[in-house]
Amino acid sequence: MEKNYQYYDDFFEVIEKYNVFERISEKVFQKLIKDRYILHHVLPNKKIVNKFGNLIRNKLLEYPENATILLDKYEIEGENKQIYLPKEFTITDKEILIIKYINSKEANLNYLRIIENIQSKKNELEISDKTRLLTKKKIKEQTEKFFQNSDGIEMKRTVVFSEKRLEQEVIIEGSGRDIKCIYDFNWIKENQDYPTLLNNFIYLFGYVDMQMRIGLTNKKCNLGLFERFLSISSKNAYKKGTTFDTLEMLSNLQIISYSERLNSLDIRLESIIEWFFKEYLFKEFNINDYRISIPSKNSSTLEKCRTILSEMDHILKEYQLIVEDGQIDHELIEISSNPIQFKDIKSIIKNKYIYANSEEYKLMEFYFFSDQCILHYIKRIEKRYSSFFDLINNEKIKKEDYATYAEVEINYLIEKDYIIEDEYGYLKINKKKVVNIFKDLYKNEVISYWKYSEEYRKVMDELISDGILCAESSLLSRPEADYFNYYLNKAEFNNGLDLRNRYIHGTQPSNDSSEEIHKYNYMIFLKLFILLIIKINDDLCINDSEQYKRG
Repeated sequence: MEKNYQYYDDFFEVIEKYNVFERISEKVFQKLIKDRYILHHVLPNKKIVNKFGNLIRNKLLEYPENATILLDKYEIEGENKQIYLPKEFTITDKEILIIKYINSKEANLNYLRIIENIQSKKNELEISDKTRLLTKKKIKEQTEKFFQNSDGIEMKRTVVFSEKRLEQEVIIEGSGRDIKCIYDFNWIKENQDYPTLLNNFIYLFGYVDMQMRIGLTNKKCNLGLFERFLSISSKNAYKKGTTFDTLEMLSNLQIISYSERLNSLDIRLESIIEWFFKEYLFKEFNINDYRISIPSKNSSTLEKCRTILSEMDHILKEYQLIVEDGQIDHELIEISSNPIQFKDIKSIIKNKYIYANSEEYKLMEFYFFSDQCILHYIKRIEKRYSSFFDLINNEKIKKEDYATYAEVEINYLIEKDYIIEDEYGYLKINKKKVVNIFKDLYKNEVISYWKYSEEYRKVMDELISDGILCAESSLLSRPEADYFNYYLNKAEFNNGLDLRNRYIHGTQPSNDSSEEIHKYNYMIFLKLFILLIIKINDDLCINDSEQYKRG
């Protein structure tokens, strides 16, 4: 007979609230928690957990799947119930339970990936490297087993540099799971000057948008319904989605292929990077004494990886001194051995980036742009729109088009003056500039303040004054700093690739396939270096612009 767990939570809540548990013997309580799934209902009750600590500890260790209780408490993102663990359940016990789970038949691949990336927290949850390795092997085993019985979903990303003359510099074919980017190699051969070769990362490959925001970062608006609400992920993880994976794969292919084609022209990307710091910055901005040591052509790939990473830190420290002091003091750099934090890299620009900063913005974001808001659907209109913003801009709609339950939202937007009714009763966006700013923030999570017109900047200033938006100054925006942290360390995210620390501390791969891994990682490092060049150049260009000087 199937058990009904509907009232279990209420049962234990009542016996705690009225102190009934004090009259329950250990023998009786042991019978109460006989069921293997009962602890989910017991653990939210602190007093009960404190009294029957040993019995609950033993019950936790009895079933391997109880490890998911630990993961829900410490790692899994979501609105999990507050649970309490008995003091008798030690740090060692927690790891023993997790090892049992890893070795069990019940081990779920999604939970295993969470375990692999756990960042140990003293006195809470600590995982040894041996346990992490055990998890990694189990993940590999389960993944191979899965693909024996399933072909998975094929995704193709192709980058081609065509020797045939094209009608335009780049042609993109396909969409979704199959994307092919074709570039006119003749155009590249005809434009071999270093500024153009660098600009190809902007105008051909789309590494950044026209506000010079890195376009490869993960964005919440790009996450699908399953990725947002149904997938299991750590609250400490960098939130990746299919769109991020697509852009990552494509951008890596672009720089690998581009580097190979430039090599065929006897041009190294490293030489372009060196030119930017040693010649371009002096010529354009009168910045001299920038020092950079690019990896030599004959260095091993491992040496190249280590060199480029240390130079990345070095050029950022040099730039910080330019921002702070207007010049580079190499003796000062030599004294400092602390690694630079990407989020702390300063900008020479005041109020460079704009972010959302209020509940009002969150509410407007939901009403205007969310596909979960009821306002984006009207029964009489056959075409389906993904947001209320798209609907109101493309259709003639009235208040009476909405059911009664949606009137509260419509009236609130009218009351806040975001929409109005025209003389014919049609709904129109009223604060167009404000809503356009909100749309940019929804799509990109950050705005480059000085890329907007003076008229729009005045609107942003008002929104900042009202506490709806906020301004910050840094070389990298928050999403961009997160992107670099994801690749290079685990300071922010437990699923970070940690590439910088691996190479600096000598824990990089050293198996038979390590050379190919080093080559691939080196291309990633070059990609990140190019992105830093674009960001530094943008910073200096804004500072040198008439618009900024007037502002």
